[in-house]
Amino acid sequence: MMVLRLLKIPKSTYFDWVHYTESQRQREDTILKALLREIWQNNYKAYGAPRL
Repeated sequence: MMVLRLLKIPKSTYFDWVHYTESQRQREDTILKALLREIWQNNYKAYGAPRL
């Protein structure tokens, strides 16, 4: 924990980061972003956000 002290990071911040789990919404958003990017690239990058 000396590293935390040197970096002036609270222990609670470190433990929050260690035990972090992604929410269902965040997982869905990640998948959706990948699908939208693929569609956009397969359509010659012609479509904008409203059309996608």
